[in-house]
Formats: sequence, structure tokens, C-alpha cells
Amino acid sequence: MAEMLKTIEEIGKVNASFPFTEPARKWKEQGKKIVGWICINVPEEVIHAAGMMPFRLTGGNEEISLDLANEYLFSGGTCSFSRTILELQLRGEYGFLDCIAGATPCEGVIRLAEVGSYYHNIPTLPLLDTPRKFNDLAYKFYHGEVMEFKKNLEKFFGVTITDEAIVDSIALYNKTRTDLKKLHDLMKSNTPPLSGAEMLEVLNAAVRMPREDFNTLLEKLLEEIKTTGRSLPAAPRIMISGALLNTPSFVQSVESLGVNVVVDDFCNGSRYWWEQVEDGDPWKALAKRYLLPKCSCPRINPPQNRTDWISQIAKDFRLDGIIALTMRCCAPYILNLPMWKTRLEDEGVTVLDLDIEYGGGFSGQIRTRIEAFVEMLSLEVEI
Repeated sequence: MAEMLKTIEEIGKVNASFPFTEPARKWKEQGKKIVGWICINVPEEVIHAAGMMPFRLTGGNEEISLDLANEYLFSGGTCSFSRTILELQLRGEYGFLDCIAGATPCEGVIRLAEVGSYYHNIPTLPLLDTPRKFNDLAYKFYHGEVMEFKKNLEKFFGVTITDEAIVDSIALYNKTRTDLKKLHDLMKSNTPPLSGAEMLEVLNAAVRMPREDFNTLLEKLLEEIKTTGRSLPAAPRIMISGALLNTPSFVQSVESLGVNVVVDDFCNGSRYWWEQVEDGDPWKALAKRYLLPKCSCPRINPPQNRTDWISQIAKDFRLDGIIALTMRCCAPYILNLPMWKTRLEDEGVTVLDLDIEYGGGFSGQIRTRIEAFVEMLSLEVEI
């Protein structure tokens, strides 16, 4: 096994202090505000341009008891991701947030925002209503939602977000996207420099610390990889797909069976950073980038766009297989999976679909099925 990179150790320490991470704690000690956000349709740049730190609401590195959340959100109809966030809110672990911003990707997140704002003392801004189609009307509507989000943020905190500030924030976040693209391009090598678990540590830290500090760490990591020439042994190449995964330990367990996780398809992963905000009117460009990406959410129509994107990723990263995680009660992913699974298998990529809870561990039937999947790939792939 390759020696641990010093920058990865530093990034790991950020995540180890979750949820009130050490960088967030230092930010608050300076008297600054932190805005929690849910769903990647919330443009972080607007929060940053207001002089505040965006902080993504997720779970940690393990599955937790949801006894409190289950009293307010029905476990038979609400995904474990939404219930995990509510559980952390009810326990007071997100008490360092000054408010919460969200969108409307699914019923689970909408119910989370409703219940969380009522039973918890963190104010929730009006949700950005997110269309489910790609067309001009949807774009015009969402542009209006982004402008309304700006006004709501300004009104709540008594600040003014200038055009100059939003341009600067877009440049900062585009820098993140550029460098994450460089990092992921390195994963196309037969001997990638990072494990999938390490990459997930990087992506987790991105939304748990000030963006300027994260960009510095990311540049440092790219330079360290270049200087050390670090590489991992060749192995069957896989992607893990799904709604969200924040547990590097799960990815590490998968890789311990003899594969390299070289790319992901999570909304906290590749779909979070994949595309730039284009030049032009900053507010229109933001709306376009957050509503109309090529790597679309499964809730968006037409679904063919998502199928085409996954197919292209499979070619670019030379995937041998895909593990598709469908979270229970996550209807968009459950319904979308058959639409792309058949095509990918027709193109020669083996797909294993697993029903798993958010933050779930690597044991029992899950381990058995992944072991069989990896064994099958090892027989098919010559390394």
C-alpha cells in the first residue's frame, strides 16, 4: 500500500471534527456567519458573496440511530439521509449554523426543511423551487428563484450582495472545479494516485471549511502527488453511483476486496463540481449552471441526459463495473436506475445494484454481494 499523503492526513483531520469542524469553529470565533445548505441546486456562490461560509448538511462517517428523527419523519416513506440530517439537528449538533438554505429536489428534503424549521431553532430560508425539466421556461423560472434567494439572504442578514462580490465568488468556486477536474483526470491512469476513499475525504472537506482554505489544500495535494509520483496498484476499475455517500470507510472496504474506485456519481461527488459557471451575466450564468448541467439529477427530465452522461463517464474512465447504491425511499434514484443500467450493461459494463441505507455499514449481505461482484470482475479483467 502506498504511503499516506500528508495533505490527505490534513484533510482527514478536518472531517474527523465533523459536524462542527475545526475550520468552521475558527470561522465562528471571528464572529462570522455560517449558512447550512441542502441540495446542490443551492448556489453556494451567493452565500459566499454575502460574506458567509456555506456548510453542507450531511451525515458523518457512520450510520447513526435515528430514534428522534423517526418520531417526526415516517421511516417507511422518508429516506435515511433526510432523517439523519434531522436527527443531527434535533440533537443540537448543527447548532453552530445561523440559518439553513435548501431547494426542492424531492419530498424527503422538503419534509426535512418543514419539520426541521418547526422543531429546531435554526431558521430556514424559503426553499428554491427547482424545476424538473430542461427548457427555456424552466431556466427563466429558476433564474427568478436564484434572484429571490439573493434577496432572502440579504433581508435575513441585513447585507447587500454586489455584482462584484458574486463575480469574485464564481471565480473562486470555478477554481475549485478546475482543480477537482485535474485531480479526477489523474484517476484515469491505470495506477491512480488516490484511492476512492481518499477522494471522498477530499470531497467531504470541500463543503465543511472556508472555500479559500480548501482551494489551498487542493493545490497542495496536486503538487504533492506530482512531487511524490504516488500511484496505487492496477486493479479492476469501478464507479460507485447513488444519491449521496459520505462514508469513506464504506469505499475503503469495497477497495480492500481488490478494486480501484476511480470515479463516483454522487451529488456530493462528481455532480457537485463537474461543470463551471460560464462567463456573462453572473446571475443568469449561475442559474444555468445549477439547473442545466450535463450530469443531471435523476429527478430531471428527459432522463436520457443522465444516461448519456454515465455512459460517457464509463468510457472516459474505462470502467469495468459500477456499484449502484439505491437508498431506500429515494424514489428518483430507484426509478432512474433501470433507464441507464441496461444501456451500460449492453456497452460491456457490469452493474451491481444494492439497496442500502445512508451511512450503512459493510457487512452481511452487502459484503457478500460486493465480494461476488469483485470476483466476477477479476475473472473478466486482465490487469
